[in-house]
Amino acid sequence: MKNNKTHSFFSEEELPEDDFELESSLESDCYKCGLYRKVHSPKMKPTGKGKKECLIIAESPGGREDERGIQLIGQAGQRKRNELKKHGLNLDRDFWKTNALACRPFEKTLTGTKNRTPSRQELSFCKPLLDKTIKELNPKFIWLLGGKAIESFYMHKFSNTSVTRWRGLCIPDRTTGSYILPMYHPSYIIRSSKDYNLLSVWERDIENAANALYLDPFEFVDEDKQVKCLYDFDEICDVLDKVLEEEPENFVYDYETTGLKPYAPGHKIVSISFCYDENVAYSFPFDYKDYWSPLMFRQIRKRWRKILKNPNIGKIAHNLKFEDVWTKQLLKVNVNNWIWDTMLASHVTDNRSAFTSLNFQVYINFGRLPYDTEIKPFLRAVNANAFNKIEKAPLDKLLHYGGLDPLYCFKLFNKQVEQFENAYDYTNVDGKQLVDAYYLLHDGTLALSKVEQNGICVDEKYYNSLSTKDNTGVLDKRITKLEKYLEEGK
Repeated sequence: MKNNKTHSFFSEEELPEDDFELESSLESDCYKCGLYRKVHSPKMKPTGKGKKECLIIAESPGGREDERGIQLIGQAGQRKRNELKKHGLNLDRDFWKTNALACRPFEKTLTGTKNRTPSRQELSFCKPLLDKTIKELNPKFIWLLGGKAIESFYMHKFSNTSVTRWRGLCIPDRTTGSYILPMYHPSYIIRSSKDYNLLSVWERDIENAANALYLDPFEFVDEDKQVKCLYDFDEICDVLDKVLEEEPENFVYDYETTGLKPYAPGHKIVSISFCYDENVAYSFPFDYKDYWSPLMFRQIRKRWRKILKNPNIGKIAHNLKFEDVWTKQLLKVNVNNWIWDTMLASHVTDNRSAFTSLNFQVYINFGRLPYDTEIKPFLRAVNANAFNKIEKAPLDKLLHYGGLDPLYCFKLFNKQVEQFENAYDYTNVDGKQLVDAYYLLHDGTLALSKVEQNGICVDEKYYNSLSTKDNTGVLDKRITKLEKYLEEGK
């Protein structure tokens, strides 16, 4: 039964609003879950006035929240309120509040009940209600408090929903039309009260999120319309000739290949896509099945090789080592004038793990969810040297997918260059270090590409003899010591 205690302990601002009519009947998923039968406030409605048009999604109600039907009124909520006051914000006046799980998850103990963490299944059951809340409130901003709120929001969209990966971002999400700002849950900050570094990060994230409330609504273009798939031989030659004539300063290119590594006999570059204007990308079949006659293929390859060798055309890629290795191995040409790798730059600006993939960067910068759903099954291979099934992919879908990669890479490149230029100032030590770090990785990646191609010249007989003689583990200790020095030394 729902608890009908009075709300006299709370101000008018803290009381649930009467204008929320989000759910009048139980959904089938609620019947599967069953939590609504056991709590005081089943399917708790959002509360707060939302003056800033910002929806806060927390984890789940605690005991006190369940009794009163109001989110974030416990210790964690009070911590959040106090922090928001520093920025002139009131939790109940300026925000709507809801939870990823609308009913309190709890377990029985000898002395009563205690809160527990929602399961993924429970979050899945409750997601339709959360999605409906977002749709009806139509917030300009959504703050995700903690890992479970992030997991719920991105369920079936991203596999890695850890709070450490997402916190601190301000994402222009196209699906909801909202800026998404994930951050730590205040209860985690309370539990980690002695971690002053964590506290500093949390306070900085809230400050950034508070400042973001003044952002203008974002706009985006339909990039699908900016991809031009080329199927005609003459048209492809004309476009490649135009590139050679114009010699663009910034030229992004991308391969779709039959595997990850090009060394096994039979590997091919199936299609090529490129972009040197933020408004259009080109994609065409290269060594795709028997699409071209031998003469046509040679003419296209000849032009493409000229582009790659041209020192006046600045080459850009997301993971340039991939394109560099495949070019050298299969086209027998050295790429001239690599100027940028957006994957490396992503790592330099934010070195969190699982952060640099193009899919992820496209989403957090431009708000587009992963667009490789239809092609991804054809790209899978059992290991790095194995063949995938890319040539079984429908050509139109393959080319369209391939064209989106350099298009987004070009947009990301422009954004990164602006970021680096703003940071680069010799009076600013951090800015100079940022740029220096990038070019260390850039040059190092090209060196590693050469190493992968050529190998490292070693005296195999000498090292085998050392291994044979080294029965005491001395060599292993030397290796361990050197590794430690490389990782921790100056």
